Amino acid sequence: MRATLETAYYRDDVAKLNEIVDLLTPDATHTNDWHILYNTAFAHYHLANILSDTDTRTAKEHADRAIEYLKRADAIDPDNVEIVALLGAAHGRRAGFGAIASLRYGRASMRESARAVSLDSTNSRALIVRGQTLMYAPALFGGSVEEAQRLLNAAVGAAAREPNSDSLIVEWGGAADAHAFLALLELCAGNPAEAHRHASLALELRPDYHYVREWILPRIADKADSGDHHE
Repeated sequence: MRATLETAYYRDDVAKLNEIVDLLTPDATHTNDWHILYNTAFAHYHLANILSDTDTRTAKEHADRAIEYLKRADAIDPDNVEIVALLGAAHGRRAGFGAIASLRYGRASMRESARAVSLDSTNSRALIVRGQTLMYAPALFGGSVEEAQRLLNAAVGAAAREPNSDSLIVEWGGAADAHAFLALLELCAGNPAEAHRHASLALELRPDYHYVREWILPRIADKADSGDHHE
């Protein structure tokens, strides 16, 4: 299941992710095993990511379900950095659906992502989620592109030193993901050459990284062609 979920994540495979949800949900409904709750939540979380632009209603439902499962997991195994990091990411995803949601869930994402880093500042998933959160948050609410960049670069090194060793949860949040978010950060900053470098590094690590190949790279090309970048 771990390998199947990992592949579906990087390939943005909606059909396979839905299959995983259907498979895990009966166990997740009543389980006290945080690993099952985590993997079920992760599938819902990434379905929310994929569907956010095309089916907002369904995407919100997936984000809500991910948060529900992760809160249960957090109650079972409090202060587990893996659970807290994904909870921060799920709140961040939910924050993207409207102004009111951005206030409620954005605060929760800032809180949980900070908690994750405080629990383990060498965990690459905690660093990525915190970096992602700070990258998207307005400065008024504590966002910082500079701090996001520092954390994402730290995540690259952290992933190389200590990859996820828990064989019961999905493998994600490694160097490929850190480079993907660094590519987005540099793209938004108007640095297409640096964005392309990070995107290429992500694809070297995960050639099947659909989001990088099909979403980030085309936008880098558009930015470079338009000349809308900093020298």
